[in-house]
Amino acid sequence: MRITIIGHTGKMGKTFYERFTQKQHEVIGIDIPFAEEKLFQAIKNAEIILFCIPAKAMEEMCKKIAHHIPNHCILMDITSVKILPIKSMEKYYKGPVIGTHPLFGPRSLEYNKICLCLGSYFDTLTPEKEKIKDSIFNLFEEINCIPFYASAYEHDKAMAALQGLNFVTNVAYFAMTANMPELKEFLTPSFLRRLQASQDNVKEDGELFIGLFEANPLSQDMVRQYRSFLNVAAGGDLEVLIELAKKWFIQNNQ
Repeated sequence: MRITIIGHTGKMGKTFYERFTQKQHEVIGIDIPFAEEKLFQAIKNAEIILFCIPAKAMEEMCKKIAHHIPNHCILMDITSVKILPIKSMEKYYKGPVIGTHPLFGPRSLEYNKICLCLGSYFDTLTPEKEKIKDSIFNLFEEINCIPFYASAYEHDKAMAALQGLNFVTNVAYFAMTANMPELKEFLTPSFLRRLQASQDNVKEDGELFIGLFEANPLSQDMVRQYRSFLNVAAGGDLEVLIELAKKWFIQNNQ
């Protein structure tokens, strides 16, 4: 397939550029400063345009290329939120739009699950649309990904809980304890493990996660739900929380 990757030198853009190229697809990459003439040239014959750019940049980029997108091209993105990027693509293009989210990063490429979210073009499926849907599923299988379909709402709700809330609670916890220098002599191995595990999120990826938190319309509601569980703890009912938490281990037979 003819694939144009917008943002092909970024961490994930480079990953997909290499994987598609290795499978003999015709891949064109373009990256900042995104000069219009080069950008339009890069997409003019594309069967797929894959946006490997931040969610906050999606609408501006879609607007820029709107009148140059080939007919029957498939638009896709790889951001960690799906509702807003899909809306941005659909605002400027009425053809097939599929939001994708690789549930892995450049640091964990051995985990290859990827979520696919269909845009409104696929609300009424026809044999032609089924063919497009299947071709994208097969495309990601070809590069050793494990694709599955979900709605954009299901995806963003899951990411608000698994990604956004994890970041928020870690930052809040370390922000509070950082102001308690008297803790230094009492640090335990479990605390140090958590500190080490959170280091990249806090020191290197803070701006990224802020952008994802702001772009996910379900982020704040998830934080409010979490606050209600903290209120249970503040009331001294830890037994209730422990029993609820045990469901994770029962469900996973651990």
